[in-house]
Parts: sequence; C-alpha cells; structure tokens
Amino acid sequence: PERPKVSTVDEQPSPITNDMAFDAIAEPSLGDFDKSKLPSADPVTDAILAKFKGSGATPEKIEQIAQEFASVETGGRNIQQSGGGPGQGLYQFEGAEGSNEFKTALNRMKRLYDPSGTGKRKVGKASQGRAPKWIDEAMKHGDASKLTPDQQKKLLLANLFMKDDSDALFEKGFRTGDFSELYTDIHYAGAKGDSLARAQKIEQYKDRRKDVR
Repeated sequence: PERPKVSTVDEQPSPITNDMAFDAIAEPSLGDFDKSKLPSADPVTDAILAKFKGSGATPEKIEQIAQEFASVETGGRNIQQSGGGPGQGLYQFEGAEGSNEFKTALNRMKRLYDPSGTGKRKVGKASQGRAPKWIDEAMKHGDASKLTPDQQKKLLLANLFMKDDSDALFEKGFRTGDFSELYTDIHYAGAKGDSLARAQKIEQYKDRRKDVR
C-alpha cells in the first residue's frame, strides 16, 4: 500500500490572503466579519460608482475618463504648462498664478470626506473622516505636478464629482462612452457661452483621445 505523505520542514505554507484572514475570524455566534465597515481602497471611485450605477458606470469607464483627460491635456505627461502658463501636472490644474483651481479642487475633495459637511456627495461611511494626508500637504506646496499620478487622478475625479452641474454629463458619458462634453464643460470650462469654441473643443478632444485607445 502507498505510504501517506509526510510533511517536511522545507515545505512552505500557502500565503494567507486578506479574505482568508477575514473568513478565519468569522464566528457563527458573533456573525461574520463585516468587510463593508473597512475603509475603501478607492473611496472616490466607489462614490462615483454608487451615484451613477444606474447609468452604466464601471471602474473601467472611470479609468477611461482619467486616461483620456490626461491624453488630451498633456499627452499623459506630468508637466508644467508650455509657454510659462499656470497649468500643472497631468490634468493642468492651475496654481496660484492662474485661477488656483488646484486649491479649489483640493478643498472639494476634502469636503467629500467630511462627515459633518452639508454637501450631498460623500465617500462611504467607513472612509468618512479619513481624508488622505497628501491633501493638506498639497495645500502647502500648491503644485499639482508634485502629486503622484494616482493622487492626481483621484483629485481630478473628486473635483468633477463635486460639481453639481456635472451629473448629467457623467450620466451621458457612462451611457455612451463619450466623455468629451464632461471634459469641455466641466474640466476645461473655457468655452462657456461660445458655442463655436465649445464645438471645436469637443472635436479636439475626440481627436486627441485616440492616443489612449
């Protein structure tokens, strides 16, 4: 008969994942560990998904927004605006020498995490009161290009999400896959009241976004 296999000291145990650890501490008499009580790894994306799930929002489409906007603004480069302009970083947030939209965006993102604020938009409860520390640090240095690409992406999305007039364009974009109007009217916002300039900017967006497709 075949002898049973005997473990040796050289054998390594399988790594324990987070899900395995959570399952291991589940106790029938206490109830399973509630993972929803943990802070999200990406509260901004989760808040957008929760708001627009009925419009077809997906993580992939949210990533599409970030990738296309960076491609249109800077070709995906973390740079200062050419010609000495005030735009900074992947998405060309203007610093104090311009509109200071960078600081405004940081304040909007901070309000998204504020559980005591009066705004309608909030991150999930488990993440409220846990605004990233880099927000306050960015308030001091005032330069979007000093943030990591992921931090810049989260700031872009939070800033778009916190603007009341963005809802309809988010919904349209998620339904059609075309975020040119969200970019032109909410992020760029330099063609308001000029229908010809707006139409040209939308076409420009559609041409440049091909770089990431």
